[in-house]
Amino acid sequence: KFQCVDLAAKAPLPRPFTLAQAKADKALAEMSLVTSFRLSVQPVTAAEWKHILAVSQAPDA
Repeated sequence: KFQCVDLAAKAPLPRPFTLAQAKADKALAEMSLVTSFRLSVQPVTAAEWKHILAVSQAPDA
């Protein structure tokens, strides 16, 4: 049995954060989106989300 969840963004990120970035980021090595083959809705911990927000707001290198 499938469940449907309606999600909406609160605000766009200053810079997009890609799957490639997540896979290359050692801080997110254990993130379910990185370790799973199924790219659907995945849980994100508070620490992972805080890291993604920090990276997306950092100035370009």
